[in-house]
Amino acid sequence: MERKKIALVLGGGGALGFCHIGVIKVLEKYKVPIDIIVGTSMGGLVGAAYASGLSVKEMTQFACKFKKIHFIDVNFNASGLFSGKGVMEKINKFLPDKNIQDLKKRFACVACDLYSEKEIIFNSGNVRDAVRATLSMPGFFVPFKKDEMLLVDGGVVNNLPEDIAKDMGPDIIISVDSIAKSFMTKKPRTIIDTLIYSINIMTKVIQNCKACHANISLQPNLSGLTLMGFGKKNALKVIKEGELETEKHIQEILDLIKK
Repeated sequence: MERKKIALVLGGGGALGFCHIGVIKVLEKYKVPIDIIVGTSMGGLVGAAYASGLSVKEMTQFACKFKKIHFIDVNFNASGLFSGKGVMEKINKFLPDKNIQDLKKRFACVACDLYSEKEIIFNSGNVRDAVRATLSMPGFFVPFKKDEMLLVDGGVVNNLPEDIAKDMGPDIIISVDSIAKSFMTKKPRTIIDTLIYSINIMTKVIQNCKACHANISLQPNLSGLTLMGFGKKNALKVIKEGELETEKHIQEILDLIKK
């Protein structure tokens, strides 16, 4: 009997997106095979790393070493606070320089073109370019120019791209929502805080309208943690919450595979 094809959908959420590493860790522990990975923003980065063949240990080490200081760079373009070069310099030391079609698992990620106002799906071409595009949080990073497009974070249009995964033909879709249970617990102290909280709310509203194709939806409890909460301590906590949520649903996942 041919086994079922499984897709893993990893949503955006800044630093909260490192919870995906914990999810993958548990899925590997129970030998749940993942054939397709689709992600947005940080979900796109973690998904690209996993599809490239990087281990949970390597991804965890990257998450622990990733800090807000990596965002800061010299930027002469007023369309974003940061150029994105600082972040990509760090990411490029971690993520292999390959084409998406050459990765070990099928992969796609999402960005948004400011010119056409349309969702752009990266399922071929250079994986680092795809990650740069999907990570381009509007206002924070200068939009990524590619061909005739000006690209920003896919969370603007599709933060949890279950529909894209569905079109890739899996039998089962496991979706990981890193923002559903993230809530503001402290008063905003800066304009950046206000912007982050506002983006989080808007993203949830859009996501709730579009994300309706998963067989299993995982929602780690990340309340009190923020999209910009980078650093080792927060990374390990977020990853652990991803593990705990997956362990809670693992029997449901295994039963679905056996049906």
